[in-house]
Amino acid sequence: MSATTKYANILGLDFTCKSDNPDDELKCPMFVGSGPETDPYTGVITCPLCGTLLGTEAPTGEELYDDDPDDEEYVGSKGDYVAEGPVKVDATPKEKREHRLFKAIRGMLPIIQAHDNELAIDIDEKQYEIIEMLYKLEESKVPDFVETRSNNLKLLAIALYLTDSELPSKVYIELRQKAAKVAQLVDILKQLESPHEDNQLEKDFTMIGRAVNIPDSISNDAYETYLEEKPYSSIDNMKVTISAWLYHYCQRVEFRIGMKDFYENIRGVSRNSLSKVVNTFDEQLRNSKIQTEVLDESG
Repeated sequence: MSATTKYANILGLDFTCKSDNPDDELKCPMFVGSGPETDPYTGVITCPLCGTLLGTEAPTGEELYDDDPDDEEYVGSKGDYVAEGPVKVDATPKEKREHRLFKAIRGMLPIIQAHDNELAIDIDEKQYEIIEMLYKLEESKVPDFVETRSNNLKLLAIALYLTDSELPSKVYIELRQKAAKVAQLVDILKQLESPHEDNQLEKDFTMIGRAVNIPDSISNDAYETYLEEKPYSSIDNMKVTISAWLYHYCQRVEFRIGMKDFYENIRGVSRNSLSKVVNTFDEQLRNSKIQTEVLDESG
């Protein structure tokens, strides 16, 4: 039975191996193995061999972050790159994917180290932070980080963003990555992290707030909270993002306002787009509360 028959609901009827490594095609799990794996928390569907993103489905709600101390085995120190070792037989899909992500980062480190040892050490020490940011981007459904299939590409972009670094063209070639595509993802991360320029964002918060009769004091507090929490929007449209955050913040402070006030009064904001981003922000707040509770319990 072909993979397109066995997993047509996920892969479609014309699936081809998506691995960056041509040698993986002969042993692709979609054809000769157990098929795709789904992260029960994020709903992200990946190949268990190469980690390539194959799609998403509704998550089932398992814990996103694992504070198991055994995870410390993944951390290298000062350039000593630890062998990844075998995946636990009883590992969850989330644990298996995390193992592959760590493996992908380590696979790039020797090439980066040959160019810049200090940068390789910096990336090595930020492995958990890199993977945590990838999870958040996927949960928030940031388009370029959901639609991009290559984990290596996404991980490299996040690593260079977090280390504020660049690589020579020859290193991108050795890593089998396109410098322009990496730069595009890094730019997106910079925009998400610092979307406000010349105070225009603050003005937009006030303007949109006034259009739906939100007091300036609440709009200003919403703006400050937005800068502090740096939420990820699932839609690349600042007018929708600001409207969604104002609505989301008003619910927090119990100021009564409806979504209808926004999509009927703000040009370019539709009901569907607003609902999508509001749901993203609500989910991020729930995840943040879960993490706070976990840290409180472990402390």
